[in-house]
Amino acid sequence: MTKQKNTMTKEGLDRFIEELDALPVKEQTDFSAREIVERLKAKLQHAMDEKGYTIRDVVVLLEKHGAKVSPSTLTAYLRAAGKAKSKTPKHRKAASPVQKPNSVQTSIGQKLDEPQNVKAEPEQTDALVKLMASLDDDDG
Repeated sequence: MTKQKNTMTKEGLDRFIEELDALPVKEQTDFSAREIVERLKAKLQHAMDEKGYTIRDVVVLLEKHGAKVSPSTLTAYLRAAGKAKSKTPKHRKAASPVQKPNSVQTSIGQKLDEPQNVKAEPEQTDALVKLMASLDDDDG
């Protein structure tokens, strides 16, 4: 039994490249429900937002044309198609700077000045968080 070679000659490679370059664009003939939603998101949203159709109405229409999808899946596809366009919200507000008070008032009315530039060890931070949680539990 002879082994087949997994190689191509330079002439064969050149002919293969020419044939690849000459190939016409192959049109897609079948589309998944996800692809349909990605392509028609604006039209689907318009049908629901402006024409009063529901997700279920769109599901029935899709099924009528051969694409089976559940209402929850269609909702997820619409959400994903919306996120694919823009990852950030269109009307994002700038965060306002947080102003730190110079002093803190305790529950008994005492004012304590906050220390500046104090670094705590992780064990101290954990202990403080636990203490504050227990104090909150006592208040409730």
